[in-house]
Amino acid sequence: MVFKKKHSKKMLMAVYNPIEFDGRVKRSSECLTNFFDLEVICLKAENRENNNSKYKISRVNQNIAFGRISKQFLFWFHLLIKAIKVKPHFLYAHDFFMAFPCLIAARIIGAKLIYDSDELIVPEEGVVFSFRSKLFYLLEKYSIKRSDLVIAANKERAEIMQRHYHLSTLPCYIRNFVDSSVNNL
Repeated sequence: MVFKKKHSKKMLMAVYNPIEFDGRVKRSSECLTNFFDLEVICLKAENRENNNSKYKISRVNQNIAFGRISKQFLFWFHLLIKAIKVKPHFLYAHDFFMAFPCLIAARIIGAKLIYDSDELIVPEEGVVFSFRSKLFYLLEKYSIKRSDLVIAANKERAEIMQRHYHLSTLPCYIRNFVDSSVNNL
């Protein structure tokens, strides 16, 4: 029988896709289990269950909702309920879809917010944003300055984010790839 080392700090990580399809989330989750009791809330993947992980996975089934907006709000609702039940010390938001709902949940339960900005949605001159993109940009803009830690995928993105959002400190950057020497084993 294998005993899992219990950690005193709890973390709830939110990602708006099935974890099976996001290597960055899987790698960070595996790493964070060395320091936290980790639970990941994600979308339900069709015919996929990841039961071999060192962390708990809670899945949200969006099949009961219709339309993009109602599916998004359904996920946010599940996230908020999970955060209230789990009472984690840290909420870890992956991507701009999760920045705002994790900020709200973190403030309600008194947790620290870690925002991992996997992608940039900074407006470029001459590029017109859709309503949805503009909404998530504004939610990210509001949330990023209120995050306790911001993570970017590389130094260049971190510098762009610092300049664009007028952040007092450079976001931490964790490169978004696996060392090729690991794949050659």
